[in-house]
Amino acid sequence: MSGDRFRLDGKAVLVAGGAGILGRALCPALAGAGARVVVADLDAEAAAALAETVPGALWVACDVADPTSVTKAVGQAWEATGGLDALFNNAATKTADP
Repeated sequence: MSGDRFRLDGKAVLVAGGAGILGRALCPALAGAGARVVVADLDAEAAAALAETVPGALWVACDVADPTSVTKAVGQAWEATGGLDALFNNAATKTADP
């Protein structure tokens, strides 16, 4: 199978829980497929740190348990990217690294 089949060039993807255990691998993979990644996480410091390592990534603070926070985060992401094409809901309770 060709790696070109999974291309996200020109697409903006918000990853909720982006700085978490899975998000730390998912965000760079999405960027590698051409997506503009928005790292959204309750831990704003971790989201910002991860975004610095992912080419073209942005970050927003987001508490998915708070509708006001979600609305604000999506608005910021939408404004920064000109629109969102996908949401990857990866937010979960904190667990220990494997």
